[in-house]
Amino acid sequence: MARTSTALDPDVTLGDCNLQLALESVYSTIVAALRDRGVIESREMYVREVPALVFETAVGAGWIPLADLSIPIGTGKGQVVWEADWHITDKTELPQWVSEHIEKQKAKGWKPPARTQYTKYQVARLVQVGDLVVERVYMDSFYALLEDWISFYLEEVTEHDRHLKLLPKRTTAMQRQALLQDYIAKEAAEGIKTPMKKVAKDAGVQYTVLVAWKNKRAPVNFDSSDTAQRIMCLLLFGEHGKARHYRRGKA
Repeated sequence: MARTSTALDPDVTLGDCNLQLALESVYSTIVAALRDRGVIESREMYVREVPALVFETAVGAGWIPLADLSIPIGTGKGQVVWEADWHITDKTELPQWVSEHIEKQKAKGWKPPARTQYTKYQVARLVQVGDLVVERVYMDSFYALLEDWISFYLEEVTEHDRHLKLLPKRTTAMQRQALLQDYIAKEAAEGIKTPMKKVAKDAGVQYTVLVAWKNKRAPVNFDSSDTAQRIMCLLLFGEHGKARHYRRGKA
């Protein structure tokens, strides 16, 4: 009996998966990975940063064609995506072997290529996305393919921001314990058993943090405590939390 190979076939096709489905899949996968790592969701992240990563992935995978190297950036001729210029500056950090190789080439007379000079017309119609330069109109059509997913995640960000504005500024231990018991009671009324450990998991905090939050005698300031915000968003609005450690870009 012949054994079926378990190795990946590098020539396998994507079947019925079209470009939009592929792009949407990559977009949602990147978002899930960022959320799992505790990135703060923001408008910039969903509208610019993640789409840029998806676009670069699509070009690298060959789903979106890259202009021929012989065609100068921004000169048209049916080409819409080019690799951006890469130049070494005083702030560029390179591995030692790369620096040594460059110095050897310079000693042989090699000179770094000059920066691409753009006309005002080209500046107006081109946009840089990561390491790529793209026709602005073409990039707009790319964003349109991700519009539904972008809108979906932006709505979540907006809802979370609304919840934060509605949180009380401070609470006492008695108030926090009452909120916790009310939440557990509401869950029980719906047939959901919710011990403290499940509350901590749903809020996206450690169990010991939830216990400390519940028992802390001094009032909790929600303006400065991210964990307290996540707990309160769960108890008051049913918003399941995720740890948030840093922010990229502006909201």
